[in-house]
Amino acid sequence: MARTVEYAYEAGEWARATCPGDRDCRTRWELLVQRTRSQARMPGRVLVKRDQVSVPGGVNHNLWPALSRMLIMADPALARTIFPRAVADLDGPEGAEVLARAYERATGGPPPWRDWREAAELARGASPASGAGTG
Repeated sequence: MARTVEYAYEAGEWARATCPGDRDCRTRWELLVQRTRSQARMPGRVLVKRDQVSVPGGVNHNLWPALSRMLIMADPALARTIFPRAVADLDGPEGAEVLARAYERATGGPPPWRDWREAAELARGASPASGAGTG
């Protein structure tokens, strides 16, 4: 198994954990989504990167490729400020399955989209079947 895939599974586990020292936060996932949305709404913000989203315990940079894709699946509007770099192990059909399982671990439910690219294409105004997403 490629290390990137292992990190995707680890991202699901990391995200479903409770927030250390924050009793108002049920899971790291909820806090990550909330804080990423907050960063994306900042005036003039054109890009949200891992180091701009503060979560108790931090976000391991190795988990960001999976987490960034999961964030787009959770909220397609984030595709306007999150632009995941290409990662073959996560961007193909097998990767979509891995990310769906990681998403389900993090949220307790299946992702609302087939994969992150479909969500991104919809958010950017393209038809999901058109292949217009940039990933």
